[in-house]
Amino acid sequence: MSALKIHGPTPHLTGTISVSGSKNATLPLLTASLLVPGSHILRNAPNIIDVQNLLLILSHLGSKVKRRGGNLRLDTPHVIADGGVVVVPRELAVTGTANLLLAACSASGITTLHNAAREPEISDLANCLVGMGAFIEGAGSETIRIRGRMALKLYRYRVMGDWIECGMWMIVGALVGGSLAVKGCAVACLGTVVEKLRAVGARIEVAGEDAITVYKAPHLRATDTQTGPYPSFPTDLQAPLTALLCLASGVSTITETLYEHRFAHVAELRRMGADITVSGGSRESTVAVVRGVERLKGAEVVARDLRAGACLVVAGLVAEGETVVGEWEMIERGYDQLEGKVEGVGGRVSKQ
Repeated sequence: MSALKIHGPTPHLTGTISVSGSKNATLPLLTASLLVPGSHILRNAPNIIDVQNLLLILSHLGSKVKRRGGNLRLDTPHVIADGGVVVVPRELAVTGTANLLLAACSASGITTLHNAAREPEISDLANCLVGMGAFIEGAGSETIRIRGRMALKLYRYRVMGDWIECGMWMIVGALVGGSLAVKGCAVACLGTVVEKLRAVGARIEVAGEDAITVYKAPHLRATDTQTGPYPSFPTDLQAPLTALLCLASGVSTITETLYEHRFAHVAELRRMGADITVSGGSRESTVAVVRGVERLKGAEVVARDLRAGACLVVAGLVAEGETVVGEWEMIERGYDQLEGKVEGVGGRVSKQ
């Protein structure tokens, strides 16, 4: 198992970070290549473990995959069977909605998805499918209509920038940014994140449709946050935000409404000196109460899951002394070249 050593506390991070392609958008787009046999081109695909694993699965199904930088060429065979059954999702789920979009494109007749996820990745997948010739209405809303069995063609498509990665760097900027610019992601996706960081005291400048600059908050203020389906505050940024709130003045609460076990990072933050208690633990909600402390200290911690790992990187950058984040492979599931991006703006990290 590899680890990342973070040499803190980090001075002001200054410069520009370009986010990678979205993990959650790339995976269904790769699967969409199976709808039409032939050569597909997918640009801006992140080179992360989850993508590598799916490419291996596609190879086992007969696809031939070539990567050049962030560009993928997929030569796919005919593997989709005729017909299909579509089930309407009972809950707002990104993966479920994406799967049903793909299935509906190959099923006969019109399929209507109710309670569909509204996340940007669903709109990105729908845009690609429409470009292939699919008939899709309502992507980005709770009701999506798809006419199946349309004549589809090969795609040449660019994956959207990873708005979750962008949000993580924005949180880093609010903690240790001198002038941290983040580009390559649609700023429109990040409305609740911008609102939350301004609430804690960060200064944020929107520099265009896909560029944003964050300046360190001179005095972090406590705030209350509740996660929810898009466009609410994203659960995937709950853990990094927790790291920031550890140093905010006052008492903050974070209510997690989507996943029951989403506070794996709390025990690790406590090793670094955080004062956090968690209560609830039900399917409906779990609440973390974060009492701000004066400083965090470096420690040996473990990335229990992908987003918990991102949280520990954020905490390590501001902590006093060295932080070693173990099970770094967990973070490499979803973040492409994270350590290089930190170094590029002045952070001091080394992979072990």
